[in-house]
Amino acid sequence: MIRLRTTLLPSFLAGSLLACTAAPPSSTVVTHDPTLGRSEGVALLIDVCLQRDGIGGGDYFIIGESKKGADISQQQLRGYLWDSGIRIREQATLVCGARHGDATQIPAARGIGETVSEQRQPLSADSQLVRLIDDQEYSDALAVISSYAFERAASEEDSGRQISEAMFQSAGRIVRDRTNASSVLFLGALGTSRSGALNTVTGIGRFLVGMGTGLATAGLGGDYYAIFVPGGKISGRLYEGALIDLDSGELAWSNAVKVPGNPAKEDNWESNQPLDLLFHELLFQSKGQELLKSTTQE
Repeated sequence: MIRLRTTLLPSFLAGSLLACTAAPPSSTVVTHDPTLGRSEGVALLIDVCLQRDGIGGGDYFIIGESKKGADISQQQLRGYLWDSGIRIREQATLVCGARHGDATQIPAARGIGETVSEQRQPLSADSQLVRLIDDQEYSDALAVISSYAFERAASEEDSGRQISEAMFQSAGRIVRDRTNASSVLFLGALGTSRSGALNTVTGIGRFLVGMGTGLATAGLGGDYYAIFVPGGKISGRLYEGALIDLDSGELAWSNAVKVPGNPAKEDNWESNQPLDLLFHELLFQSKGQELLKSTTQE
């Protein structure tokens, strides 16, 4: 039985906080979930997948921009863990590591405007411990963990799930064996970079509409990759976070927030606010709640 603690931060609230003219300070890290404080330490897993949405079709995934976002996010989250005195056993980053349904290959390019070809997932994979190209079993296990986290973060919707509990448990044992960590802290980000003309037509404002519009609510469930399907695209980023207890094999915590702004622009990844919002319950003291209240009053 999975012990799932889920916190949904409404998209309109996240948008309001990030749109404030006076940006709140970063939350102070003083306490954290006990699972993260175990002596065995934590494995940090980042998976970022960005798509370029052009006029007239021809959409493709962008490796370079995704990797930049993953690297910046890893630095930010690593800083939080260091400040909390949490031991980091592994730092792994994937580009489009989570499965996209039954697809075995997806169209991708090294960057916006570069040559597009069909490529296998993950489009890029890095580990602090091993060369993932030399350890396919570990690489596959990380992809399973990422897919599992995306399917279940901030969602109790069962339909469309690809990763069974047995697959997840097996992947967790492999990750534990390679890293000696007792938990995985997962951060995933999905996003679509629209051309200027498309942004003029649709408007980024749709990101900030209310709660009843499907993809405008936090947590996508098993059909998370539908964010890249025509009709489901949004301009900006969806962040999903999860804490996976490798001792019990359970998803102990999850959350999701949405953030406006072109994800292909490196500057849009520099702010710590999205991660403050995403992980405030897991990593920050109660002042995080006071921070949310104070910023909504401006």
